[in-house]
Amino acid sequence: APVVAGYYGLWEASLWDDILTDWEGSSEKVIEILTNNGRAMDSSVLNLINGEDGIVGTIFSGLFPDTEYILVVSFQDEKGNVYVTYSKKATKAIEYSGKLKMGDYLAYCYVEGETEEDSFEFSQIFTLAPTTTANLFYFINPVIDDGSHWYAYYDENTNKLTLNGYEFGYEDSGNKFGKMYDVFDSQNYYAYSVESYAESSKEDGSAACVFSVNDDGYVSGLDNYVFGSFVYQMDESWKEVVSFVGFYNLFFGQKTVITPYTEEETPAVSAAGKMKMSYKKSDMFKNNHCRASVQIPATAVRKDI
Repeated sequence: APVVAGYYGLWEASLWDDILTDWEGSSEKVIEILTNNGRAMDSSVLNLINGEDGIVGTIFSGLFPDTEYILVVSFQDEKGNVYVTYSKKATKAIEYSGKLKMGDYLAYCYVEGETEEDSFEFSQIFTLAPTTTANLFYFINPVIDDGSHWYAYYDENTNKLTLNGYEFGYEDSGNKFGKMYDVFDSQNYYAYSVESYAESSKEDGSAACVFSVNDDGYVSGLDNYVFGSFVYQMDESWKEVVSFVGFYNLFFGQKTVITPYTEEETPAVSAAGKMKMSYKKSDMFKNNHCRASVQIPATAVRKDI
């Protein structure tokens, strides 16, 4: 039967791991994702599909290197039947032979309070990957597992790695540190920001974030006072901050330990690295978070699948 409608979308394959696990049970979730976040096939595409060859193709640009992607497609025929299929393909890695060590790192921060309730620990596995530009790198998932790729500049003379708040694919937005970034929990109107404080909590969270690199080329420490992901409750329009909720991750420079991460690490460190820390209310920074008006970017839903 002729195809009368369809949707398609391309995502990093890792974002679909849980969804694909339940694929055989039902494709309703997949259809919902494609309808809400995918691209609708226009008449020219449908004509090619229903043509003699039944072949159609497209080109995706701006993809990350050394990354597996998944193309998900749905079709609806004139009888109302819907079919879903997918295909995976990985992009090529960028060759790099410089001093700075690529790969996964574990950042871990523990701050002991007067009581166990006042103490907290946060951990995050982030990844360094090369770009095609000398001394410019991708810093992936710095404070939350959202798939974001931030630019990081490495100065070989000072052994410092600096993030200036610029994100791959959204360069025109400028420095995104200290601004509302993405949806955290759509049902409760929670959003989060990525914030960087150089010296104190009195700053606005937009400071460059600086990491130390040791003589062996490994990222080894956080120079900033604080770097983290902050959760806020928004109003129903997603334009106004109602209140500061807490932190998803919070790393104090003097309390943060950064080490290369592998699956073969000791159980204690490995458990910390894999821990899915939830946000928690805290008195820290509370006086600094009272923004009157912020705008959630239109791109905020791009990872919300």
